[in-house]
Amino acid sequence: MHIIKNNANILILYNDFTKGKKDNLSNNDDERIFIFQTLRSMDFRVNAIAFKNTTDLIFSIQKFQPDLIFNLFKAAEKNDPDEMHIVALMELLNLPYIGHSPFILGLSNMKNFMKRLLENKKIPAIEYQIYRDMPKSTYLNFPVSARIAGAEWLATREMNDVISDFDSLKDKVKILLNKYEKPVIVEKYFVGRIFQAGVFGNKELSVLPLCELNIKNGNSKLICPTDLDSDISFHIQDTAIHVYKYLMGRDFATVSFLVDNSNKIYVVDYHPNPSISPGSVIYESLKVAKQKFEDFLYFIINEALTRKTHVKN
Repeated sequence: MHIIKNNANILILYNDFTKGKKDNLSNNDDERIFIFQTLRSMDFRVNAIAFKNTTDLIFSIQKFQPDLIFNLFKAAEKNDPDEMHIVALMELLNLPYIGHSPFILGLSNMKNFMKRLLENKKIPAIEYQIYRDMPKSTYLNFPVSARIAGAEWLATREMNDVISDFDSLKDKVKILLNKYEKPVIVEKYFVGRIFQAGVFGNKELSVLPLCELNIKNGNSKLICPTDLDSDISFHIQDTAIHVYKYLMGRDFATVSFLVDNSNKIYVVDYHPNPSISPGSVIYESLKVAKQKFEDFLYFIINEALTRKTHVKN
């Protein structure tokens, strides 16, 4: 049931990657166009602005007077503000917005702390070690992989950067520390299958059919639905709901899993505010579940507009 008026005024906030500095983020503009056109087809009033600076953003908000911010912003450059800072501004302005809170967006860029949270909750995760300076030893068995605390596990997997001995580990950690000046996460490297589960909702949660991510020679292919055993599939979906609740998921997210050759399940990453354009986990798994994408948009817009913190007196 739709509790919002279709003429609600929605402002899409996005990054302008058309100048092409970041090839791996070039699909952001495609997502912006897709969401814009879909919302227009649903008879919403829609405007879109590319983030340039805070002053221009506040001016645009004053100009368009949106009922809701549809947040597609994803930091790309070193001088870009983090996603959490953009959302914190929405909170200060008391504007309803789509997606996760500033705290969880900030946490998602500090994978070292997120891994500790999952570990404390006894959620199955890959064994790891954190380095803030050069390694003197490791308790992990080789092979391993390494990434900075803000990098996604899947990006490291796509590079297939496997470390097989301690000298190579020291070299890799040194490079990462010098380049990024952030903690480095070193993890045991497992051979296995990669799955992603889409979760959406707030008080009442729904988990979507799983998609498998097939990575070969640095290229990724999303397969929806999967041919995974039903018991393992159910276990992954149940764990995804558990992770979403524990990390205070809001509106929608995806959770990435590794299933090793002995069918042991590991949570490898949590993705707040993931892409929802065609080809994404959320979009493709909605199709498998035979749920209309427009109904999904209505749902998350309703949720954002009716949050207690944004209900007007």
